[in-house]
Amino acid sequence: MAENNIKDGLCLINMLNFIEIKVLCGQKAKNFLQNALMATDFKADFYLDMALELKQIGGFDEFAYKFYKKCIEKDKHDFYLGYAHVFIKDKGELKALGIKPKQKEQKSVVASKEHKSKDEYLSELRETKELYKFYDVLDDMAEEFGKQRWILELYKDGEIYAKTAADYAYMASSVMIDFKDKFYAGELLSKAVELLPDPRETFFVLDVLKKLGDKKLLAMACEKLLNLPDPSYMKIASYLKNIDPNLAKECAVKAVEKAKTKVEILDAAADILWIFKDKKWTIEIVKSGIIDAVD
Repeated sequence: MAENNIKDGLCLINMLNFIEIKVLCGQKAKNFLQNALMATDFKADFYLDMALELKQIGGFDEFAYKFYKKCIEKDKHDFYLGYAHVFIKDKGELKALGIKPKQKEQKSVVASKEHKSKDEYLSELRETKELYKFYDVLDDMAEEFGKQRWILELYKDGEIYAKTAADYAYMASSVMIDFKDKFYAGELLSKAVELLPDPRETFFVLDVLKKLGDKKLLAMACEKLLNLPDPSYMKIASYLKNIDPNLAKECAVKAVEKAKTKVEILDAAADILWIFKDKKWTIEIVKSGIIDAVD
């Protein structure tokens, strides 16, 4: 039998969300799991993912064990065997797989960090021409000498290396972690919002804005992203939920409307549950025809 399509695998894994919230329950859930176990032919990763998800949900240890067994039937690589203690309790079965009893981990010996003088650090900064390396040195200085104001002043020298929104967000995060300076961090985040979208890390910028609690800048960033062609409505909804619930729901509705395939609909339903904790809305999405496939 040829291995199944990866999208079908993702669809089956997403179905576990509906077992967790008891949309699928009782014998219907067991029938679904038995079908996913016996009527599929995926790579080992799929069966390990199913086993781990079921272990987390709880109440399906027998099926978690069966999915894990099928995983290692597919591939006995050390990576997969490394999970044996999670699913297999029988010592004889573990021994048959060549797995030794768990050993107590030895305490690692942490090497003492090399100390440098202030002049050595400043010399290192002058030689550094790359943003993240520059701030790594400053982090070491803050650890070495304490979070002193003169070190914070050096942070401003690194702005010449910032080119993207993510660069400024990274700097703002460092300023807050090391110095708790909301004013300077806010200045850096304002520059980050101006440069959105970022070539690679747009949602890292929003994560930093959310973490630092700047609702005004976060709202501005979301508004800017919503004006782009084909915005990521569901992701933006997750950031808007606590600052503009109505707009967040509008974004989520648009994301659900865009979902056309079985996998997309299940993903959208899982996102609604995660973002809004709204079981009723989640069930409505699921009842659009997805559940009929496992009756």
